[in-house]
Amino acid sequence: MEKNYGHKKINPILRCKIQLEDHDLWRYSIKKLRTKVLEVNFEHISSDEDSLKNLARVMRASTKTQKLVISNPKSCEITKQDKALLSENIKRLGSLRSINMNLGADENEMNSTDLKTFWHALKARKHLENLYWDFGLVCEVTNTTMKRLGRVLKGLVFLEKICLVFDVQNKITDGKIQKLGQAVQRLGKLENIPLDFEGCLEITDTGLQELSEALSSLMSLRKLDLGFGGCGKITNTGLGRVSEALQKMICLKSLCLNFEGCQRIEDNGLQKLSQALKNLGSLEIIHLNFRGCAKIGDSGLQGLSQVLKDLTFLQALYLNFSESKITDVGLRSLTQALQGLVFFKSITLYLNGCKKLTDAGLEILTKAFQGLEKSEVRVWRCPKITQTGTENFMKSLGKKNVSLK
Repeated sequence: MEKNYGHKKINPILRCKIQLEDHDLWRYSIKKLRTKVLEVNFEHISSDEDSLKNLARVMRASTKTQKLVISNPKSCEITKQDKALLSENIKRLGSLRSINMNLGADENEMNSTDLKTFWHALKARKHLENLYWDFGLVCEVTNTTMKRLGRVLKGLVFLEKICLVFDVQNKITDGKIQKLGQAVQRLGKLENIPLDFEGCLEITDTGLQELSEALSSLMSLRKLDLGFGGCGKITNTGLGRVSEALQKMICLKSLCLNFEGCQRIEDNGLQKLSQALKNLGSLEIIHLNFRGCAKIGDSGLQGLSQVLKDLTFLQALYLNFSESKITDVGLRSLTQALQGLVFFKSITLYLNGCKKLTDAGLEILTKAFQGLEKSEVRVWRCPKITQTGTENFMKSLGKKNVSLK
């Protein structure tokens, strides 16, 4: 922490643990806080009256703050008084452009009243550009909660990035996704959307259809990150709905899709996605996770490879097809597709548990990996790949970038 009381300077990042204990800093600097990033970490804040008063003073004095980070890494107890104080003072941060909210584990469960208070505070920050909210701390996101969130988002017309993280305990359903989608589709300035529904078991193809229809209207999107890992009710139909929406996102530069453990997705679903990628000629980064999708095989990977070879600006590729039916035949198609890409720099390929892969498949991959700045392949639990095969692969590339089984 930089302190220079004579010139009334503080570090650009305000850390409440030190500030709340440093009475000299209060005396010399409280009226002149010019920090652009304010971090409130409840690991460092006790709930006694003096500490809360000091926290309130910090937030009131931070008139130049543009980014507010509220965290609780060790899941310390956060009282209703704490939450009310935060909400009240968020309204006063007139320069605020970014909020990152993560209050910790279930002990700090936010009921509908708590959330209503925070939503009201956010509505006062109409010029907010970035919003991150981890709902993992809420046992259930009710229909009322999602409806209120939708109302808040509709008013934040300057949002460029929204990141929402949900959990299995949030009990997200197709109907709740519909309400979220109705709000998101009105945010015409959005350029970056990470939405994580990992483990939300009630989501079906209908939910993906509702969300996809909403996202398809966001023509300015540059980055899209959707996580549906463990949502076992999703099928080829749901992935097809996402693919239809992607076709309209012609400005997209980065795409991340996580369907890990969605065992009903097959080659046909991956082929629908591949067809959508044809329209996304500006893509630079692709991250696809289909780990545990045991019905995906060479046909799906071949269809994807046919499209990848035409993505001229592709620079980085992450593919996770662990525990799938992919064989050496699929790897040959992928290698041929990547060899002609001029700007391609990085590949990460996870093939753990692909029981039909052999040493010959690794040898084929060496051509795709040649000359790349960054490359990694994992082939754990592939019984037909031998120690000799992995050693020869590393030797041919001149670097150790293979994780041995």
